[in-house]
Amino acid sequence: MQDQQRQKAETFLRLHQGPDILVLPNAWDVVSASVFEQASFQAVGTTSSGIAASLGYLDGEQMPVAEMVAAIERIARGIDLPVNADIESHPFFANLLPEERMAGRRNGLERTSYDDLKQ
Repeated sequence: MQDQQRQKAETFLRLHQGPDILVLPNAWDVVSASVFEQASFQAVGTTSSGIAASLGYLDGEQMPVAEMVAAIERIARGIDLPVNADIESHPFFANLLPEERMAGRRNGLERTSYDDLKQ
């Protein structure tokens, strides 16, 4: 698992360095991530709004943290591509230490974006 994770991280870094533009389609479950993988995308992002909606929640911190994390972990484990996770601006994530944020890599994430955080 460690070697596969390291390989995904190296691939993700290389994709960010170009020369091509990196396009990250946004998956909301394993099936959508698999469709993007089969369509030859090189990496996949997640959509906090899409994940929330697919599980019956409104966007904007309405979904329990454990369910969001579990959904993202399933996506990351379900495909062979690097995954960038979009995390809602839930207070739980805002208070994580950098090393805690990086712990997501143990579960298949290459990067986590907190673009909705309000600090």
